[in-house]
Amino acid sequence: MTKDHGPKPDDIDPYERQFLPPDGNFENLVSNWGRLNSRLTIFLGAGASVGAKNRAGQLLPSALRLRDEIWLEFMCNDEERRAFGPKTLGMMTLEHAAALAEARAGRGAIEEYLTTRFDCIRPLWQHAVLPFLGPKALFTTNYDELIEKGWRLQIGRPKTEEIFLRHNAAHLDSPAPRMSLFKPHGTMELAARQIGHGGLVITMFDYFRMIGDYKGMIERFLSDFNQSCVLFIGYAFMDMDIGAELFRLRQDRKIPWYAVFPRDDADVRRMYEQKFGILQINRRSLDFLVELDDRVDFIADKKWKFDQLSDLRGAGFIQ
Repeated sequence: MTKDHGPKPDDIDPYERQFLPPDGNFENLVSNWGRLNSRLTIFLGAGASVGAKNRAGQLLPSALRLRDEIWLEFMCNDEERRAFGPKTLGMMTLEHAAALAEARAGRGAIEEYLTTRFDCIRPLWQHAVLPFLGPKALFTTNYDELIEKGWRLQIGRPKTEEIFLRHNAAHLDSPAPRMSLFKPHGTMELAARQIGHGGLVITMFDYFRMIGDYKGMIERFLSDFNQSCVLFIGYAFMDMDIGAELFRLRQDRKIPWYAVFPRDDADVRRMYEQKFGILQINRRSLDFLVELDDRVDFIADKKWKFDQLSDLRGAGFIQ
């Protein structure tokens, strides 16, 4: 039996294809596509941004790498930085490391660091083609603005509406049609605001507030999910505030949900299916979207097909 439990690299070429064996859960999605594509909600996690680079040309970090970077930046002197290694922090979480860094350097320093670290000029191809899926809503725990930047490239196409950023669960009151983008863990442009109002959820105390003060907000954010086919891309369900509510919602399973992330392990698939009612598809986001377009032809504009990647990059549309 395959054992695939280790961390995945984040220093990858975002456009290098991986050709893997057929996936039964992917085939299930394709066979149901005609019934599910009109009720699609897309949920992007950190894995959907892997391979993207910020303005300084740095790859966006995984949670583990971000933990190490924050520790090195705020908690180490020169000698400690030289001695730092993969085992230095042991099992310490990103949330715990960030809380200690905040206690030493202050909240403002953490916010400034994260804003710079996740600031990208252009999106990846993966984000630029999301509008062609025609989702009912978008949801992400990512701080970066790759979804927003990719979406804007398609504004003006039929049924591609302007994004309305929603950092809390207030009712959307707009006479014009808008695509809701839910970012409960905050977003770069509002990093200095309070938690629950666009501020970044990063320390363990921020998560305590989300679980306590903002539990109702999370419930309202996710209230529509059981009427949707939720497609999770690059999300590992590790956020206790959101993961707990998703688990509660899936006690009533009427519509299939799918989770796309690269993990070839029978126990992982079984856990997600038994506990969440979610069918895991063993693919990176790039390969999933390319293969899905090959099968259901969801990218309506040929100039945005994956085989046009060189032209799109040369024109400066994407990274």
